[in-house]
Amino acid sequence: MKPPATQATSPVVIRVGNVRVKMYCVPWGGKKRWEVRDRFGGKIHRKKFTKKVKALLWANERAVAMCNGASAKHRLTEAQAIELEQALLVLQPTGKTLIEVAYEERARWTAAQKLAPANSPLLADVVTEFLADKAQQELSPYYVRDFRLRLARLVKAFHCPINRLTTADLQEWLGTLNGNARTRNNFRGALAALYKFALGRKYVTEDCVAGIELVKLRHRAITIFTPHQMSMILSGASERLLPALAISAFAGLRSEEVLRLNWTDFKWEKGYIYLREEVTKTRRQRTVPILDNLVDWLKPWSQASGRVCDYANLSMGKCNLARRLGLRWSRNALRDSFISYRVAATQNVAQVALEAGNSPGMIHRYYLELTTPGEALKWFEIRPKTVTQNVLPLKFR
Repeated sequence: MKPPATQATSPVVIRVGNVRVKMYCVPWGGKKRWEVRDRFGGKIHRKKFTKKVKALLWANERAVAMCNGASAKHRLTEAQAIELEQALLVLQPTGKTLIEVAYEERARWTAAQKLAPANSPLLADVVTEFLADKAQQELSPYYVRDFRLRLARLVKAFHCPINRLTTADLQEWLGTLNGNARTRNNFRGALAALYKFALGRKYVTEDCVAGIELVKLRHRAITIFTPHQMSMILSGASERLLPALAISAFAGLRSEEVLRLNWTDFKWEKGYIYLREEVTKTRRQRTVPILDNLVDWLKPWSQASGRVCDYANLSMGKCNLARRLGLRWSRNALRDSFISYRVAATQNVAQVALEAGNSPGMIHRYYLELTTPGEALKWFEIRPKTVTQNVLPLKFR
């Protein structure tokens, strides 16, 4: 005697055209069985299977056969059957069938292909046009240069019309880039700006970057130099590099801001540095006081004009110097040192936030209790004469 069957679960429905075939999971004798049911010729046909894949293959075969009005078998490979099952499960909450989704995707593809050739230029041409547009907006040359360098890598990776790129293509490309989460987000920002431009020119019909999520950033560890280390750095710096180092250490400017700075921005008689909108990272002007020890370091350049720093790669110059001194350089180490020592010296977070172009919340979170007022006093008393008296001469390799 056959064991009694218990109640079947909700069916998986396979639709082909107007034909529906249902597959149930039926407990039978303490084991699972899969039963395929379809209605053909006014009768309900049932067939049981011990393996789910075989049941799915049969259900798809029956649906296709009935839809075509033929009895010829339509076989799927096991991999295709598994993929079909997964697709059906994903679509089940939406109420849509595979064929409906296929038609929708085909319609989108067809619409994209109907773009006139003049409106779907090569990616390289769109990037060139985008950069020219940014240059005409009188943006900072460093801002435009950042776009150019990042998008050049995109153009090198894809040689096709821009409307042929998909979100998956861009997502995969971002995944191949070396660098941390911030670097990846910066590249995504360049892509977002490019696609906003392309949408405005009707070169693409959708923003492929919108579906790419930003990577969650982990805040880097704050590393600061000691007053003794800073004295070593300044005494070992070349005349070409020294102003940039002193300005970052005793005024807290970012490296990018130093590169954009001119000597005319130093208001010596008023005692501050005026950072224009095109100089600052936040695109907001601010003033930074020229502290007494910074005045001493920059005296040889008090009558200078032109750019403060002519390095194409300031970070490399800093790292090479640190390597010669046997120090480990950390990104933004001088700015981090300034903020930490300035907070310890003034005990005024709001004031330091204004000077550094940062938020009080960030300073409260990351820069407090990194040093002491006594160490801060030593930091802001580092002067050229102090360096020559207290620092031993270095032997460079």
